Amino acid sequence: GKLERFIATKEAVNVDAPVAIALDKKGNLVVGQMGEVTGPADSRLCFYGAKTGKLLMNLETGLADISGLAYSPKVDKKDGGLLYAVDYAWADNSKGGLFRLDKGDQTSVKVTKICELDKPTAITFGKDGAAYVTVVGTAKEGDAAKPGKLLKIEVVEE
Repeated sequence: GKLERFIATKEAVNVDAPVAIALDKKGNLVVGQMGEVTGPADSRLCFYGAKTGKLLMNLETGLADISGLAYSPKVDKKDGGLLYAVDYAWADNSKGGLFRLDKGDQTSVKVTKICELDKPTAITFGKDGAAYVTVVGTAKEGDAAKPGKLLKIEVVEE
């Protein structure tokens, strides 16, 4: 069928590049706005009503370039699974990694770095509770091997 624009995310939050997406336990769309790849840590975490497209929450993350979002399958009775993000960190790849995003106030989230990663692009969780992350990686000079990988990361949740 015909594709139609549903949510004008840049216009809603004044940040470019909706790259990552997940569904929360309420069925809301959770969108990671990557922001400018050459700019400051401007990634946002935005929640939208899945039926209405209405912006419900727009949160600062302090991350550079969110490229993937996923909820862990380990369910907390109160809030559901914990939310994780991978940050590509285009301008400074040494800041890239896997992060847990916890509830903060109404304008930001508490970010905890789980591990450093070399240009991560996507994340999902298996039934085993492990995070599976794809990374582009960086080729070593003169090495013919491809640096891209699929990583399995055991996540310990508190």
